[in-house]
Amino acid sequence: MIKYAGKADLHTMISTNASLLTEEKSRAILNSGLGEIRFALDGLTKQSFEAFRCGGNFEQVIGNIRRFCALKQEMKKHRPVVTLQFILNRYNQDQIGDIKKFAKEIGSDKLYIKPFILSPYAYSEEERKALARKFFPTKDVYDEEIIYKKENEELTPKRTPKKCPAVKQVFTVLANGEMVMCCFDLFGDYSYGNLIENDFKSLWFSDKGKKIRRLAYKRSFPLCQKCGNIE
Repeated sequence: MIKYAGKADLHTMISTNASLLTEEKSRAILNSGLGEIRFALDGLTKQSFEAFRCGGNFEQVIGNIRRFCALKQEMKKHRPVVTLQFILNRYNQDQIGDIKKFAKEIGSDKLYIKPFILSPYAYSEEERKALARKFFPTKDVYDEEIIYKKENEELTPKRTPKKCPAVKQVFTVLANGEMVMCCFDLFGDYSYGNLIENDFKSLWFSDKGKKIRRLAYKRSFPLCQKCGNIE
């Protein structure tokens, strides 16, 4: 699939928890033409990692990430870009300095410290309160890369972007074929139409598609008010 997309000059990205990233798969990915790979590593100790990534094996994951980065250097590959993603939560809130050092040590190209967002769009009030009590940081972490601050059982943006450039370049296809404006539109409320029944161009350039993108670009939808993907 990566090679197929590459032949059409499309940028490809994989987001993975790296649990199944064997040496064989790592070499195949490095030779595939992938544009970016994002590793979800949400803790630098066994306790902090496994408390958040239920079912994850810390030693296996961190070993797989180290090996991938070492292979990339050994094979002298410039791509894929390696991004290390770190979702800030109460179990890793004291590891900001450590994750920065680790990213540099393994040769990661980017580090993304991501907020643990509980959008009212996706969760009920009861669910949000329960998850907030379990996972939200217990203190404000002061770092220029952290773009949300803690207020009681909520996270509020330290700065609120006025625009969303991503919506002009990105779309998501749901399991039922609905082509929606972004990956946070879990229920297809902002759908351009169905890709099984229509071709991409007719949906993307339709009046409905243009209107959705125009409003989303200005962050006019309720879904846009608390975004988990501000970088």
